[in-house]
Amino acid sequence: MAEEKIKTNIQFQNIAPIKNLTRLISSNSLKIGVFANNGSGKTFISRLFRLTENKNELVLQNEISPTDKLITIGKSNSNFSFSVIDKNGITQEDFKMELQKGVIPNIPKTKYTYHTFNQDYVEENISALSYEKDSEIEGFILGKINIDLKEDEEKLSKIEKEGIDLNQQIKIEAEKYIKENVSNIQNIRRLGDYKILEFQNIFNGI
Repeated sequence: MAEEKIKTNIQFQNIAPIKNLTRLISSNSLKIGVFANNGSGKTFISRLFRLTENKNELVLQNEISPTDKLITIGKSNSNFSFSVIDKNGITQEDFKMELQKGVIPNIPKTKYTYHTFNQDYVEENISALSYEKDSEIEGFILGKINIDLKEDEEKLSKIEKEGIDLNQQIKIEAEKYIKENVSNIQNIRRLGDYKILEFQNIFNGI
C-alpha cells in the first residue's frame, strides 16, 4: 500500500512575471525547495508569503499600494491561493489573497507562521543596523550559519558603488528608450498606466 503524502496546492495569477501557475505538490515533508532562473518570480512568491507575517500596517502613498509592484505590469489585480492537506487528508492550511492596484489588501490569518528570508528581510533587519555583527536582529535567519559581516564590508562597499553606477546607467538607457519609442505616441501620457514607465516604478518592480 502506497504511503500517503502531504499535498500542497499553490496557485498564482498575474503575480509579476507569473501570469498563471497552478501546482499540486505531493511530498513526505513540508520542507520544499524552489529552484528557478533569475527573473522567473521567486522573489515575488516570497513577498506574498511575507505579507502574512508583516507586522506593519500597509498604507497608501499617493494612491499607490505597497503591493502594486507585485501585480503583473498591465494588469489591475492578481490572485494567490495556498493550501496544505496532511497525510490523513485533513486540511491544515487554506488561505487566499487578492491584490488590486491602489487598494490595501486584506491579509488573511494563517494557521502556519511563514518566516521569509529574502532580500527585503536583509534590508529591513540587517542593512538597517549598518551590518553590525553584534546587533540584535529581529526575526529568523534560516540555517545555523555564523557570518562575520565585518570581513565583507569592503566587498559590500564596492558592490554598492557598482549598484549605484549601474542604476544610473540603466536609468539613462530606459528614459532614452521610452522617449524615443513610447512618449511620442499620441495621447499616451493621458493613460493612468503611463506612470508605470517612470524609471523608479520600473526599478521598484525589478
